[in-house]
Amino acid sequence: MQPPPILTLKRYKSKVAHLVWFDLRERFEILRVAREMLSAREYDLLRSAVMFLFYTGSRAEALKNVKFEERVYKYNVEGKSIEVKAVIAVTQEKGRHGKRQWEKPIPYEIYERYIKGRLPIAEKELKWIRKTLKEIYKKVLPKDSIKYKFAVEG
Repeated sequence: MQPPPILTLKRYKSKVAHLVWFDLRERFEILRVAREMLSAREYDLLRSAVMFLFYTGSRAEALKNVKFEERVYKYNVEGKSIEVKAVIAVTQEKGRHGKRQWEKPIPYEIYERYIKGRLPIAEKELKWIRKTLKEIYKKVLPKDSIKYKFAVEG
């Protein structure tokens, strides 16, 4: 039996990615501002997309093609049988060597509460999410930061 994807996932290597990741405070602030700006339905859609992206590190294009697999892994630990529930996001995303399939774990509770039944989305919704997030980033990120440059100015 293969180990769950969380144990085999390779860390993405980039020269700038670590400079533009959102820390926990920024993630909460993005969601807080979104809650103030959007209707309940719009907020629900944006939150599901953002939570998926935060937890998987996927590219936005994955929001259109993601499929979820609920898996149960069984282990024998010190003579006791243990079952672990996992949700795996299966996406098609571009990588260093072209488009490929990725399997990324998502905490079961996060999937159940924020993502299940809300993704994948259509291209029209993805365009709206990108536009809306830019407006939120303008309110949340310091204008002189590298994060602002990447997120707003692209």
